[in-house]
Amino acid sequence: MLELYAALENIGPSLGPVEFVTRARQVLLRSSRIFADLTVMTDGLGLAIHSPRETGHRLLAKVVSDGKQATHVAKLHALHGLEATKPFLRAAYGFCTA
Repeated sequence: MLELYAALENIGPSLGPVEFVTRARQVLLRSSRIFADLTVMTDGLGLAIHSPRETGHRLLAKVVSDGKQATHVAKLHALHGLEATKPFLRAAYGFCTA
């Protein structure tokens, strides 16, 4: 799990200026606004990505939309899952900095 979190921290700078705000078992990823949040679980990481539109992917366990944005939730257990979420993180980062 530590390797998975370290990999997420390495993705952050490739998006642009990203701040990781940690508190207890939660981590917020933000630039000018929060574009994703992470929950540390005993068996992996729960990643919620806030983007402008709903998208389907087998890794996304849940999608919630309020009309303005959609939140996609993925439960990550391995590095390949994190790699699959990169396009969603990029879209969410672009949405929050627009």
